[in-house]
Amino acid sequence: MKQRRPGFTLIELLIVIAIIALLISILLPSLGAARRVARGLVCANNQRQIAVGTVAYAEQNKEWLLGSPMTTGWAAMGSSKSGSTAQFNGTAIQIWDWTGPLLSFLGQQGPGESISITDRSEGATEQLRSDRLDFYLRTPAMNCPENNFEAQPYPRAGGPWQVKRMPSFCMSTGFVATEDAAPFGAGDRKGEGIDRRGYLPRLSSLGTASMKVLVFDSHRFAEAGAAGTQSGSPTYNYDMQTDAKYGGSFADVGAWWYTGADGTKALHRKATESGAPWARYVDARFWAFRHGNKRMDPSSGAASGGGAAGVQCMGNVAFYDGHVSKMDDNAATNPMIWFPTGTKISRPLSTWTSTKKTFADQSGVGATADNPYVVP
Repeated sequence: MKQRRPGFTLIELLIVIAIIALLISILLPSLGAARRVARGLVCANNQRQIAVGTVAYAEQNKEWLLGSPMTTGWAAMGSSKSGSTAQFNGTAIQIWDWTGPLLSFLGQQGPGESISITDRSEGATEQLRSDRLDFYLRTPAMNCPENNFEAQPYPRAGGPWQVKRMPSFCMSTGFVATEDAAPFGAGDRKGEGIDRRGYLPRLSSLGTASMKVLVFDSHRFAEAGAAGTQSGSPTYNYDMQTDAKYGGSFADVGAWWYTGADGTKALHRKATESGAPWARYVDARFWAFRHGNKRMDPSSGAASGGGAAGVQCMGNVAFYDGHVSKMDDNAATNPMIWFPTGTKISRPLSTWTSTKKTFADQSGVGATADNPYVVP
């Protein structure tokens, strides 16, 4: 007679299934964390390549930086500074647009570049601009793989301007803008205690390149609105000139600035500044600094609300020398990295409360006209 081989009992089968389920529950979070780390590295590499390309452009264009209304955005300003009608030039879809000019410089052709300005209608211009923005948002090198957020069009939805993927990175208006009044520059801030000494957006005018922000993880525009509302959701600005006066969808004054219509919309930290219960605010940091978080020590002065936030968000920041740092949302507010070397700060800046605590000198605490803080 053939001997029958014993099979698994029901108890043994259940034990095996339980062991497999336990292993999966242990390994899945680790695999998810590993994927997130990998996406963070891809983002950092993209920023590094953007920095290399931007510097290469400047070196081939008499040191002028792209992304400025007075350089690559000049055609979108119209034919002169007198305010003539802005026109899409086929490369930059907005006066602050650095992405299109950089892609064009690197040899990547997108919608609009082959058209003739004299042969198109306004409707075609709008569609081509929208198509070109879609091209930016589909180009892996110009995006963060952790950015899967959608943004509403601003100033209004209409025609080709509908919900799109949120642009991933911003440049700093502190380095791509002159002291001309908006929309031609970032304005003369001397009345606010900031003297950039007639700065022009040139590579040689930056100062210490390793300390100056070129591009960084960001959103445009989102604030810490009331919880349960859409007031804090990101938007993208498609206006050519008028409503894009403070950076549009491509640039921002920098994470340091707290107040005002032209204050930061790229890393809004209102939720960390308020003493009100945390749940009352949408935390806009998570759209911008997307690469994890770290525990926050309330005693360090990281938040005036007694550390109610619990964490600081981490994001990638690229500098003009090409290196990329992973910074927390408070460290990224250091005013020193947002102003050219030699800028004089003669009064306390409108910074976040935590910024004044962490970077008192750089925030102009105690500075006067006779004894200004000079940015290194």
